[in-house]
Amino acid sequence: MKQYGLLFLLIALGLWSCETKVDLNAPYERYTTVYGLVDLSADTQVVRINKAFLGEGNALDFAQVPDSSQYDPNDLEVTLEFANQTVELTPHIVPNRPSGAFFDQDVQVFITTENLRVNNQGNPINLNVNPNQLVNEYTLNIKVNGETIIGKTAPTFLRQISIAIPFPNNQGGSSFDNSENWMVSEGVFSQNKRMRMLSEPSAVRYEARIEFRYKEHYLDGTVKNRTYVWGLGSHEAALGSTSSQFEKPYFPEDIFNGIANSIVCDPQIAFRSLDSCDFVMLAAGEDLARYMTINTPVTGIVTERPEFSNIEGERALGLFSSRYKLVRRKLLSSATRQEFQINPVMQPYCFCNPAIPGSCPTGPCDCD
Repeated sequence: MKQYGLLFLLIALGLWSCETKVDLNAPYERYTTVYGLVDLSADTQVVRINKAFLGEGNALDFAQVPDSSQYDPNDLEVTLEFANQTVELTPHIVPNRPSGAFFDQDVQVFITTENLRVNNQGNPINLNVNPNQLVNEYTLNIKVNGETIIGKTAPTFLRQISIAIPFPNNQGGSSFDNSENWMVSEGVFSQNKRMRMLSEPSAVRYEARIEFRYKEHYLDGTVKNRTYVWGLGSHEAALGSTSSQFEKPYFPEDIFNGIANSIVCDPQIAFRSLDSCDFVMLAAGEDLARYMTINTPVTGIVTERPEFSNIEGERALGLFSSRYKLVRRKLLSSATRQEFQINPVMQPYCFCNPAIPGSCPTGPCDCD
């Protein structure tokens, strides 16, 4: 009986361990899988290029052998074209990959640190000042085994985030730069908030989260940074929509409960202190959004779904698209800091202000 296995990058599989027996001389058909995102918010652009096989045998067995999933970098020519420039991507090894079904010792990717934030003439631009001048398209070219593989994408980027309170009556927005009262405002702890994101040019899919940061101070003087991530969910623009605005409601009291539930009590901790919050917005380009939708876990009766690839090539498949990540740091108001100390949900966790002498406990924080 023939078993067909196609190795796809980015497929999350459980831990696997077995005796690897792969007949590398058996008949098979080779494919090339390509996954890359143009991320103008990052300093380094990364593309992963792998082998895939259609033939007899177990796909998981193939995955354990490096030669069956990774190309020799000398066999590949990888370039990125935009404006009037052609940039060569160089091989780079990512070490210490977590163990799993795929070969996990040294993972090969192709990278470039070239500035992609340019206009159609190749001149660098400031996205916040001249967003409409951004280059229209990026083209990935891969040459391997006498074949040419192509991926194309338009850029995606975010320009602005603002928060409006209360929700939903106030249509205005208070910017991150001149308002700290984003959790406790005018003594009203449970007041609803609204986060507003503006993308230019407009994206297809948005995701948002708040990264709440605090420190744990141990009895021996050690200080460890902790982060609690509060997901605000995702939003997809309507088909054909040109709107670049995304709004999402959130409830500060739920954040307090979530932080409390995530804390692990440790008798070696003396107290905890507040740091700041990062509001993180991510925007996905059209093809990335489509790829994410298709790969969403099936919950309905119909379990079949089409495969998606926007890579051009006779024996190639994968994804080349764009995304952007925008982070805005928020300070915490004095009212919010006080709430952490007096709120019944947070009191057991010994939050205090170490900048005020004598305000923090010196013994173990018994939060059990």
